[in-house]
Amino acid sequence: MQKVSVIVVNWNRREMLRLCLQSLERQSHTPLEIIVVDNGSADGSVDLIKQNFPTVSLIENVRNLGFCEANNQGIAAAQGNMIALLNNDAEADPHWLETLGAVFEGHPEVGMAASKILVHGDPGRIDKAGHLIFLDGQNRGR
Repeated sequence: MQKVSVIVVNWNRREMLRLCLQSLERQSHTPLEIIVVDNGSADGSVDLIKQNFPTVSLIENVRNLGFCEANNQGIAAAQGNMIALLNNDAEADPHWLETLGAVFEGHPEVGMAASKILVHGDPGRIDKAGHLIFLDGQNRGR
């Protein structure tokens, strides 16, 4: 499987970010580049990354540039052949990247994939199974 760059945008979600990054450390697929784009957090998120996640690449914005612009910053900095976007309030299954990446192997016609998302407080319940992209460019959970 190709090298995957995971982009995580953060703004004042220190404890959720910790769980998110810990879940990325447990991934079965390597190599793995993790980029956190912090949107000017004031809750110690940046210190958390610097002190506990030394392999994470950190982009520090002085103010909140918004989710889309921050993702674009991360994508521009990414070195991977593939990009995975992960919300800071998500915890990835240890086989997330391996399973997601397998969708692309031998299928050059596949350009994008989305994951099944479980309800955090009730992991036996599905929140959504991918996204539907509409003609207006918006996506909604499937």
